[in-house]
Amino acid sequence: MRAVPARTLVGNTVNLAFAFGRLFMNTRAPKPVHSTLLVRVLFLLGIQVFGFQCVAIDGGATEFTWSLRTFSGDPVDSCADAKVDKVRLCWNAVDSGVTGCRPGNFRDFPCQDQTGVTLFEIEPGRTAFFAEPICADGQPARAGTYQTPSEIVRTVRDGEVVSLESLLIVVTDHPDFCGIECTCVRE
Repeated sequence: MRAVPARTLVGNTVNLAFAFGRLFMNTRAPKPVHSTLLVRVLFLLGIQVFGFQCVAIDGGATEFTWSLRTFSGDPVDSCADAKVDKVRLCWNAVDSGVTGCRPGNFRDFPCQDQTGVTLFEIEPGRTAFFAEPICADGQPARAGTYQTPSEIVRTVRDGEVVSLESLLIVVTDHPDFCGIECTCVRE
């Protein structure tokens, strides 16, 4: 194998870059409109192809992950085994004294995703967050048939994402064996 001098490689690379650049340059000085038009078209095409869009920011957002476990501590193989369809994240301003999940103050996420991020919609201030499993019928599981962490209080700021880390949701995973004491079994 014959060694090629580094100067030759650099020279060929520079020539190639120059030739490639000339394909996109307007070499005629009186018509710079074409290169400006090309830049505009490429920019707009990039917005359409890659989905660059503005995001409405009207408060803060939160992100969290979860995992399902049985009361004995074993991992639940799938959300379908526990009959859990979604995980609902609820929030209330700490100063409001309101408890429970209120309309407009929650988001549902598919259980199998094991992660969720809200929109920038949570009012700034000290906020209490909590999660609950949602059954296939769209209703929360009955109290006492599951366990979730107690409320997590965070300070929400406009335009910022608050992390709740990972939440452990304890459910029953064999509804065929436990009857109405199971997480998402109705009478």
